[in-house]
Amino acid sequence: MEEVIKGNIKSKLKLLILSGIHGDEYNPCILLKFIKEDTTLINFLKDKYKSITFLYNVNTNGIMNNTRESINIDLNRLYSYDFSDIDNIKSLINKSTHIIDLHSSPHCDNFILINKTNTANSYVEFALNNNIKYLLYSQYNQFTIKHQSQLLNKVSITFEMNGLNKITINDVINAKHEIDKILYNLHNIIIKEETPKYQHQKSINAQFDGIHYIFNNELVCFSIDGITNISVIEDGFIVTYPIKGYYKKGESVIILQPINKIK
Repeated sequence: MEEVIKGNIKSKLKLLILSGIHGDEYNPCILLKFIKEDTTLINFLKDKYKSITFLYNVNTNGIMNNTRESINIDLNRLYSYDFSDIDNIKSLINKSTHIIDLHSSPHCDNFILINKTNTANSYVEFALNNNIKYLLYSQYNQFTIKHQSQLLNKVSITFEMNGLNKITINDVINAKHEIDKILYNLHNIIIKEETPKYQHQKSINAQFDGIHYIFNNELVCFSIDGITNISVIEDGFIVTYPIKGYYKKGESVIILQPINKIK
């Protein structure tokens, strides 16, 4: 479903916000609804952008069937396919200057997901300057909407919020606070191409089978047999993906993001 709000005719900027690319990600669909109903925010955006386009509930087939894909196609790998049903999405991306793709993951914090490419520094510094949580990711897919949009010289952000296969209004409300910081500042971002200089994420894998939790900056594993094992989380890192509970040895328990500072 597409909805366009006309803004400042003197502006050259055009904003596109998408939700529901993955059918099992319901919270982003509700988040986009909250954004649309925030009249103060919309009036601000209308002053900064020539148009604001909402593309919501994109993957209708997946949403109705609670499946991530749409008829066995991952719509966030849009540019690895070529068929008529996705032409409209590609056309809207081509017409836009600024793009925000709303997503969610299980046991996830609210942050922007930044690919470690030659434009990464600009996005990291945008996040740092505006107190926005982020994850600098080194294992990205080249066919995503965000990556291909950036190759087209668009300002493009993937926003990750918590919750998969369910709707949790508290998660949506928390995400709205974070997305507001993005929307109120995105028009100011300046993208430069340069060698990435910030550290990317690192994973901590389970060393033992058991229930895992974080306490006093330590990762604690409590085994079924009642044995406790402790791993210290390095100073200078924050937990980006909170842990879910029980993990088997070798599974990725948490992802850590360095607390980077502008030099």
